[in-house]
Amino acid sequence: RTPVQSDAELRAGLKARADDYRRAGRTRIPVLIDAAADVPWNEVVHLIDLCREMSLPEVEFTAPGCLDDAAAAAPIDQKRAPR
Repeated sequence: RTPVQSDAELRAGLKARADDYRRAGRTRIPVLIDAAADVPWNEVVHLIDLCREMSLPEVEFTAPGCLDDAAAAAPIDQKRAPR
């Protein structure tokens, strides 16, 4: 995936995925963060703040590299529930 260029783009992506979960009848909408060591911590905190502003408080961290393209591309109903 390519990095987002603005908060507006990030919000749009988060909203689209949250809407997918809601359409699938899911009430739990987790946001999984896969932050590599080179990602500035302030950017991670900013993402968490944006999630809270968007009423997406369920933020979880994964080990770097755990969210591969195949898992990210799977339809919502086929994704494994977060731990």
